[in-house]
Amino acid sequence: MRGIQSKLGIPYYYGSSGPNRYDCSGFVWSVFNEAGLGFERVSARSLWANGVPVAGDDRYKFGTLVFLNGLGHVGIVADENGFYHASTSKGIIYSPFKGYWDKRIVGFRRLPVPALPVVE
Repeated sequence: MRGIQSKLGIPYYYGSSGPNRYDCSGFVWSVFNEAGLGFERVSARSLWANGVPVAGDDRYKFGTLVFLNGLGHVGIVADENGFYHASTSKGIIYSPFKGYWDKRIVGFRRLPVPALPVVE
């Protein structure tokens, strides 16, 4: 959450992954990278292809990825009410699902987390 809050209001710029501008997948990559969950920076469509499907209430757990606009947009779920994303007009913001976005949701995915080392 700290990584998201530090980026709120930063402008959108296509193809950028920060620190002064972000597109949607660059924002997701940066937040997860700062949280220690590094992965290759890829498009929303590639994140969808590599993600694990999520259903039911798990869709609205913080950190789940929400995919929108025919897989052309991705954001990070905050809770059952909304998500954080890089808006082309407003930069990094929180948006509610209800209204504009609920009709544009394609689905929800989680990124596979690498296995943690076994401590003996």
